[in-house]
Amino acid sequence: YPSHDISGFDISQFIVDWIENIGFTGRDDIWNFIMVRFLENPWLGHGYGGFWYLGPHSLNILYGTGYVPMINQAHNGYLDILLNLGVVGAVIYLFVLSSFFVLLPSKKTVHDSVYLLCWCLLVFSLLHNLTESSILRGYSWVWVIQLIVLAVSYRLATEGSKAV
Repeated sequence: YPSHDISGFDISQFIVDWIENIGFTGRDDIWNFIMVRFLENPWLGHGYGGFWYLGPHSLNILYGTGYVPMINQAHNGYLDILLNLGVVGAVIYLFVLSSFFVLLPSKKTVHDSVYLLCWCLLVFSLLHNLTESSILRGYSWVWVIQLIVLAVSYRLATEGSKAV
């Protein structure tokens, strides 16, 4: 790369370093650590709360480096499910989640505006979990919203909405 110095600062090298080290504010380091630990128990995981919440014996404290020992989540809800519940738990979660899409009506109903709101809230919660962990966390309002969306859609589907 040709050098483009401004007052002794190499701009081209800065851009190359920035592109090579770009990440999701450190989340990629967390995710790499999580994937290594997930592969230790891929089918059933480490158990719900068995990875982050064991106090001084937590695996992130024992094996983590840098800032990993100071966090209590993977900053990705889907990786947290894999880590805690394994592939079996992730499949069960996906099965429950897919029932929402199955319950969506194929024709116009009197509840279309409620279904639209549920759809928007579910998409928000699914996108939120790409960079934060809220699935299966009772203190997280995003998880509570996801549960409400699923409950409302189940209720509307079982009531047998009238066609317009």
